[in-house]
Amino acid sequence: SDSKGGNFVFVLLSSVIIEIHFKSFEFVLLIKVLKYKKMDKMHETLRDFAKHYTDYIPEIPVLQHVPSACEFFSHYVIPNKPFAISCPENHLPAVSRWKKTFYLEDKLFYMWPTTCVIPIHRPYPIVYERFMEPEIRKMQCYDILLEMERKWQRTEYYYVKQPNNLEEFSPIADDIRADVPWATEALGKGPIAANLSMGNADNFTTLHKDEYDNFFYVLRGSREFKLIPPIARFCIPSKRYKKFQWVKSKTEDEFEAKDLNEEIDFIPSEIVPETLEKNGFYRNIKSYVVKIQPGEALYIPAHWYHEYHQSDDCFTLNYWYDIKWDLKIPFFTFLSKLFEVKKPSMFKDVAVDTQTELEKSLIKDTADELFKMRTKS
Repeated sequence: SDSKGGNFVFVLLSSVIIEIHFKSFEFVLLIKVLKYKKMDKMHETLRDFAKHYTDYIPEIPVLQHVPSACEFFSHYVIPNKPFAISCPENHLPAVSRWKKTFYLEDKLFYMWPTTCVIPIHRPYPIVYERFMEPEIRKMQCYDILLEMERKWQRTEYYYVKQPNNLEEFSPIADDIRADVPWATEALGKGPIAANLSMGNADNFTTLHKDEYDNFFYVLRGSREFKLIPPIARFCIPSKRYKKFQWVKSKTEDEFEAKDLNEEIDFIPSEIVPETLEKNGFYRNIKSYVVKIQPGEALYIPAHWYHEYHQSDDCFTLNYWYDIKWDLKIPFFTFLSKLFEVKKPSMFKDVAVDTQTELEKSLIKDTADELFKMRTKS
């Protein structure tokens, strides 16, 4: 009888424990359902906000005149709005002079600018989950121009693109300018850097944003930009990568990866405007395409995501202007932090939408709760 009584008590206690567990699980499940309902509403609100934001800029305006300092500041700096300029008044002497390669060879023969070198078969910065910095060399511009003309025999590609490198190009000072006059007047100070870049079609950037205003001025060739507004900050993912640098082997004609013992947050190479637009969750994030020809310019405000591809034999001026602190900076930071509460994955399935992601998350959390209950009991 004692044995039967003991079994009865054990069964009773087990039933009570199971009932408590299920009541607890039901409560946890209810909380999670409510939480995801709220998150779904939050995501819906953010999607609507993104749509209204991009409706505000249906396309990138192309000005047929050079703006005044007042027009630039009030129409573009304050609203954080990009624009392009296409008019003869905007042309620099370099646009006509640099059409002739022999003119550049004569002007740049004795110069030794800083040159970035990357293997021709590894143009993207992310290689095997590593962020690859280019090898830095000192080369004569004359040699770089010759290498750029070797379209089929190249094993590596070269481009000159170093911060604030215009002082290295004093022989061509009369062909270009050190700042954008009306921008300097409007912002009350000159650029923090002025760069001359030259490279071939292998020279491009993946999607990124800068903390300063950018002016791009094409002198030769062409460059096509894709822009995404800063509102996308709340949904564009980034990953942390270890930094390495390409180094040409001294014994073999191959590049090796040198560990820099640093890390960097970077947008993965697979995240491109087309990916975002096909994605159910991100489809309201509109991208803009702008192609800049010789003599034309493009203003990209700080925090705008952009990438570019260019033609062979492309020469571009790039000016960086420091931005004044305003409400936009904490606002975009707030959006990105807000979305970290529950960010849909873009690394496994770029076609997933919000509801599917939430349902999967709910199922996973439900299974986790059941597993915890089982291990505890």
